[in-house]
Amino acid sequence: MRKIFNFVLGNVILSTVMGMFSVTIYADSLVSENAGSRIICYDTATGTESYYYLDEASPNDKVIVCEPKEASESTEKNTPSKGNTKNNTAMSTKEVRLKAALSKRRLSLEMGGNHRLTLKNAVSKQIKWESSNKRIASVRNGLIWGKKVGKCDIIANYDGKRYKCKVSVIRPNIKLSIRSFNKNTQKLNLRLKNRSRLTIGINDEFTLKICVNNKWSKVRFLPGVQFESYARLVEPNKKADLDIALSKYFNTLSKGKYRVIYELGSHGRVHADFMVD
Repeated sequence: MRKIFNFVLGNVILSTVMGMFSVTIYADSLVSENAGSRIICYDTATGTESYYYLDEASPNDKVIVCEPKEASESTEKNTPSKGNTKNNTAMSTKEVRLKAALSKRRLSLEMGGNHRLTLKNAVSKQIKWESSNKRIASVRNGLIWGKKVGKCDIIANYDGKRYKCKVSVIRPNIKLSIRSFNKNTQKLNLRLKNRSRLTIGINDEFTLKICVNNKWSKVRFLPGVQFESYARLVEPNKKADLDIALSKYFNTLSKGKYRVIYELGSHGRVHADFMVD
C-alpha cells in the first residue's frame, strides 16, 4: 500500500510520500470512488510510470490510500506514450481544481460585533475585500465589523470573479429597566440585561432627560460633576445592576417623566423611563 499526498480529488486530499511525481487522473475513469478511479504517477527523476487505483479512505486524516496495480488493456490504450508524455497527457487528462467559495453567503451580525469571513480554495494574499456600504459594515482581510443597523454586501474579489456575502446588521438585544426609584433619597436602581452574543462595556456616565410637552430635553448636571472612568463588563446572557444617587448629580427632581440614557459605544445606546410624582 502506498499513500499519495498534496493532491486534491473532490473533498479528499491525496499525498506523495517520497520522490518527485507528476500526478495525472484520467477523466474517463473518474466515475466515483467505488468505481476504482485510475491515478497515474510519473516519476520526473527516472521517467518511470506507476499505476494506482483507489482502494480505501481514512476518515480521520482524509488521506486516500492507494495500491499500485498493473495496467489493464483498457488502461494501456488510454496511457500516454513515453515518447510524447506531455502532449498526450494534456489531451487525455482533466484538471482537478476546487472552486473558490465563501465560508458564508448570508450573515446576520450584531452592531458592534465582528465575524471572520473566508474564501475557501483561494490564496488569501490575492483576495481584495470590499463593502458596498462602509457605514453599515466594514471589512479588512475578511474580518467584518457591524457598524450601523442595515444591509449591505461584503465582496471578495479573486481571480477575476466577485464573491458576495449578504450581511444584515441588527441591533443587539440589550435592555435597560427601572427596578426602583426612591423620591425621598433620590436613589435610582436599574438593571441591564444583555441577551446578545456580545460582551458589553458600560461605565457610570449617563444622560438624564425630562419630557416637557412631548419633547425631551436634557437635565443639567450640578457644577463640577465628574464621572469615574471605569467600565463594567457584562457578558452574553448576563445582567448587571446599576445604582444612581441622583442627588449627587442634580438638584431635587421636580414632578414629571424622566429618561436615563447609557451609551454603549459601538453597540449603540439603551434607555429607561421613570416617573417622579
